[in-house]
Amino acid sequence: MPSRAAIRKALDAPSTPLQNVVAYFLVAVIILSIVGLVVEERVEDPSSTLRHMLVALEYLILVVFGLEYLTRIFVTPRPWTYIFSAGGIIDLLALLPSLLSLFLPYLPNVAWLRVLRLFRFLRILRIAEIAAPATRPWSGILLRVGPYIGVAIAFKAVTLSFEDKAWWPSLEDLKTVLAVVGFAIGVLLATKLGSAQSRMREVETVVCQIVAVLQVIRAALSDDTGLREWSRRLETAVGSGEEIGTFAAGTVELTTQLVTEKVPEPYVLALRQQGELLINRASAGTPGAYDRFLRNVMLVYALAVIIALPGLVGFLSAALVVYVLGGMYFLIEDMDRPIDHHRIALIDADLSPLRELNRDWT
Repeated sequence: MPSRAAIRKALDAPSTPLQNVVAYFLVAVIILSIVGLVVEERVEDPSSTLRHMLVALEYLILVVFGLEYLTRIFVTPRPWTYIFSAGGIIDLLALLPSLLSLFLPYLPNVAWLRVLRLFRFLRILRIAEIAAPATRPWSGILLRVGPYIGVAIAFKAVTLSFEDKAWWPSLEDLKTVLAVVGFAIGVLLATKLGSAQSRMREVETVVCQIVAVLQVIRAALSDDTGLREWSRRLETAVGSGEEIGTFAAGTVELTTQLVTEKVPEPYVLALRQQGELLINRASAGTPGAYDRFLRNVMLVYALAVIIALPGLVGFLSAALVVYVLGGMYFLIEDMDRPIDHHRIALIDADLSPLRELNRDWT
């Protein structure tokens, strides 16, 4: 039987195919519940078959999310930390409408509690943070963007139930504004892409230059043990994206040793300079203010598209906008962190020259 720690890890960071199936099953249930909310608004006969199906759906939601909620409480070492955390509160608020609407259906004004189902949008966003790495070429972007597409479609489904109301505003005139803002977002993304791509190419160039210097210095040494160890540490640091900042101390120690062993100073200086440059370029990134502004503009733009474009056109537009803009953002974000080889990265810097050097080192 799996331990509590193993169950908690499976819920928070699914890694196996079965765990990923469970995670995306929860996403499907969330989207299905939002669709049920829209359909429920349009069902007038409380005795109809469709109404009974919606009640059955509420029971399913209650069972699925109730089991998950109780399981998280059980496997957490300190249950109160989960219950009062942001994630725990969201889970409870998403579960509360089903409890009240099923067991207290005649409670006055209980209908408004069903609006709390919208908190299930936030649960989809939590799934996005723990999405598994892509294992097929077609699935990479979809795994990263898919949950956000689900949020957009679910939110559009909610707005669709209000579009035929007299008080719902007509936003047809926003189409021109949306086109202008869309162009501005394209410029912002292109600017970040140019900077990120340039930085990634710099990292790859510096790696090649370091490999060349290492080969020259190796030929001048009778004992290259220290140099070989430094090269392997460099591959580990750059390949994992971790501890790159602490690598500078090892570089200073190595260059000092090379000077004492009478290695020509131009080569030692080149190795020191390229090592420092690699750390600088690998640690750099898009300014935080720029990135936050870009994300906020994209979010507002997606919401405006969902609200302004009605019906089926709105559904298709919401899904397409989120897929295109979200996909572009994630791809550029990976390029902006060229050595951050996290488990869902789609693009990383090419480190093959350094790997080949260490593999062939004798």
